[in-house]
Amino acid sequence: MEAIRFARTGVDAGKRGMSNASLAQQIFLSDVGHALGRAGLAAKRWRKQYDNGGGESFYFRLAREVAEVAGIGLPKDLKLLGQRAAQHEYGMMSPAMRMAQEVELADRRQRLSDLACR
Repeated sequence: MEAIRFARTGVDAGKRGMSNASLAQQIFLSDVGHALGRAGLAAKRWRKQYDNGGGESFYFRLAREVAEVAGIGLPKDLKLLGQRAAQHEYGMMSPAMRMAQEVELADRRQRLSDLACR
């Protein structure tokens, strides 16, 4: 549900050369993969052969079905999008972002302690 909500609201990457819509699709696909992992299922990106015919992996088929129900547009070929989505790391923060977060938290703590003293 969170993946659908985030995909519908979109993201503002603020990066030059990166489309916000493309990034939202990557995050959606990444979230579907993480949900499969939490359920104990493999999120394989490559195509497999099923029942003597060509087809997509369960991961891609599930992402397509959820996206269709939720009204989220995905490209026809999910291979490149899946490769980019696999590079998303949760819980990782760049050193600059970590420093900015520490400064913000220190500022909030200071403001809260000033309020408590009153």
